[in-house]
Amino acid sequence: MASCGVCEYGSGQPLRFTSSLLGGPRIYGWLFSFLNFGNSRFSLLALQMERVLAKAYDGFSFDAFELADVSQGHPLSTLAYFLFHKSGLISNFNLHPIKLARFLRIIEAGYPSQNPYHNAVHAADVLQVCYC
Repeated sequence: MASCGVCEYGSGQPLRFTSSLLGGPRIYGWLFSFLNFGNSRFSLLALQMERVLAKAYDGFSFDAFELADVSQGHPLSTLAYFLFHKSGLISNFNLHPIKLARFLRIIEAGYPSQNPYHNAVHAADVLQVCYC
């Protein structure tokens, strides 16, 4: 199957799926493409991701370490994109979703993973607390 640069599934459009946890369609195709999730793990990781992100949106029971695990080490870009999308900022400001996702990944890459405290997991945790 040809890669389109947005998703690995050949459609050229971000994948959409419906989550029973958050309800309604969610756009996460860019995320699973960037994280290189394979087809066999897509459904399970998508559900885990939805569960973790639902906690981030609704209150202080969010676990940044769990998000780091299910996002394969990309908690900051995953959470930031989710909050932009959920808050309507992408549509309200007419942001290009793929450019935003790439920009967020560049920001996240600036956090040294070997630092035991000031890393992308900590940044995602701070982002979530500031959002709530």
